[in-house]
Amino acid sequence: MKIFNTILGFTLASGLMTACAPVKPPATKPKKELEPEGNSSASKPLPKNGAGQITDGPEKNTLQTTKLMEMEKRDKDGNIVGQSEEGLWFKRGEGKPYSGIVAGHYKGGQMESKRVYENGLQVGTETHWYDNGKKRLELVYMGGAVTSLKQWDPDGNEQGE
Repeated sequence: MKIFNTILGFTLASGLMTACAPVKPPATKPKKELEPEGNSSASKPLPKNGAGQITDGPEKNTLQTTKLMEMEKRDKDGNIVGQSEEGLWFKRGEGKPYSGIVAGHYKGGQMESKRVYENGLQVGTETHWYDNGKKRLELVYMGGAVTSLKQWDPDGNEQGE
């Protein structure tokens, strides 16, 4: 429970810090270009590995990207709920659960966080970086639940639990 509260507090705080930052590509060259949101291929099924995580897969340009501030969590009745409550993630104003990448950036445009969602549930690896570019936090999700956590200090040294 202590780890969950730490994760929840960090995720909420980092979301508030980065929610207003514009989404820009990371400073490093991306592995592939992402297709604009309006393109019809964004609604294609997302490629998965055996664990149900979204992967790059053979199909290119299938993942859309949105800003953290454009996301909201809703319960089964469509009411907006808190991050720790049961529900699915939606892009604000849309009727179907979100599938794609949610990115947060520092004011200078450097990537602060990256999350992946599939049908409204967070899956795969959520990564956060310090403003110096070093990895800060890595959470692995499966079916919307955290299965592992790693943390680093600003110098890049991995921290224990």
